Amino acid sequence: MVMEETVLIGKPSKAWLIARMCWDVFMMMFLIGIYWCIRDVIKYNTTKLKITTTKVSGHTGLINTDDLECPLRQITGVRVQQSMFGKMFNYGAIIITTAANIYSFDTMQDPNAIKSALNRQIEKSEDSSYDRQAEKIASAIRG
Repeated sequence: MVMEETVLIGKPSKAWLIARMCWDVFMMMFLIGIYWCIRDVIKYNTTKLKITTTKVSGHTGLINTDDLECPLRQITGVRVQQSMFGKMFNYGAIIITTAANIYSFDTMQDPNAIKSALNRQIEKSEDSSYDRQAEKIASAIRG
């Protein structure tokens, strides 16, 4: 009777495993990088902020959207957030607080100029509102 003996046990190569894991990590970073690039291009092309003499309107996103349409008189605050790179390259987030919600427009070019323009329009809107009220009161008194 012949006893069975194990001559060799084959295993996958550790070199193959390491090489494959490196390839997998590279492809994962590559695919995530492609995703991030596409996401950033879409965000860049879909983010708009418009200030008029009576209102501010804005839109961000393609699938997950955030829309703002608000009269200037309902804006309660405007804020700028900038990182170190944002300060170096002059971009940042404009955060607009209204009576109902908070809207953030990220990576806007020259955010302090946008904030100043919006605050000027709010002041002009308030001044013209006071002027109209004074005219109504004066015409009612003259009556």
